[in-house]
Amino acid sequence: MSLLLFEPGGLTRRVGVSWQGARLVVSGHEFERQVDADRLLVQPGGWQDASAHLVWVDDGGAWALTAQGEEALAALSAGAPPPLDAALGEALERARRSRGRGRRTMAFLGSLLVLPLLALLLLWLFRERLADLVVERLPHSVDAQVGALVEAQARAQGRLQADGFALAAVRETGLRLTTGVTSPHTFRFELARDPTVNAYAAPGGFVVVHSGLLASAEGHDELAGVLAHEIGHVTGRHALRQMVFRAGFASALRLLVGSPDGVAGLLAGGARELTDLGFSREQERDADLEALGLLRQARLPAEGLLRFFERLESKAGGPPPLLSTHPDPGNRVRTLRDELERRGAWAIEPIAIDWPAVRAEVATPPAK
Repeated sequence: MSLLLFEPGGLTRRVGVSWQGARLVVSGHEFERQVDADRLLVQPGGWQDASAHLVWVDDGGAWALTAQGEEALAALSAGAPPPLDAALGEALERARRSRGRGRRTMAFLGSLLVLPLLALLLLWLFRERLADLVVERLPHSVDAQVGALVEAQARAQGRLQADGFALAAVRETGLRLTTGVTSPHTFRFELARDPTVNAYAAPGGFVVVHSGLLASAEGHDELAGVLAHEIGHVTGRHALRQMVFRAGFASALRLLVGSPDGVAGLLAGGARELTDLGFSREQERDADLEALGLLRQARLPAEGLLRFFERLESKAGGPPPLLSTHPDPGNRVRTLRDELERRGAWAIEPIAIDWPAVRAEVATPPAK
């Protein structure tokens, strides 16, 4: 029985597995890797809860081993040490319960195969809507799995800051913005040592701010505005949608009508750099409007977000990365100002943050 292994960088291969005591042995053609059980994380999920993923970090990246279906799950769980045996056993039981749902899915897939070529052509022409349909059908557990893989890759790169004024400012602001928000996502806010003026949000709530953005921001309200915008991308599942779209027409169709094999690894492996995904005008508008609602609920000012975008767009030498993938920022600022005027002012309770200390910290090169 072969399983699917997703390697850092997007490489995929079929492998066999076995257990040698508390160590997992993964082997294939001229390939073998051994992983201690205490380094493995079981992530159940997949289409119709019929798969499980063993995830670990090694060689500077995240690895994911996917077992899809009862036979593969049984092969993976045979001989697994505790507590992995219990987690894999639960995944196997879920797969058995989903057998009936799987038959209905395959019946639907069989009926789809008889559609004429014209139907496939129409699907290709409407591939953007196809990506939307896929995301609507994917459970939020997929967001969490993809986000966990992206987070593991980010931590393996070693650029995330462990402490300091700047990290505390990012986390405290993120906590204020998400407190009281009803969401299936678990938000985590981190600071990366990177001079570019940028921030990104992975599916599932993993949000990273670059130190260059803090160095550029003139006040805490600008950080709050950017974080609120990134949270809006998470709640709108925008990054997941772009990952599905980038996966291609065939993959999107398989995710829509079939039983995807390792969907989290497929999407995360194809994302490469979240900051390079790019979002549509509609997605940017939705994230902007969501940001205004979050700032109002958190009793934080919205002017910082507008001022931040206006200042960056006016700088010479072309827009920074944060704006280069965000279309028509000038028009977005005008739309935001109109919407802000329509909604009216709200009470402000600022967060006590020593912003000069934050900027001074990110301007200091990290100790070697």
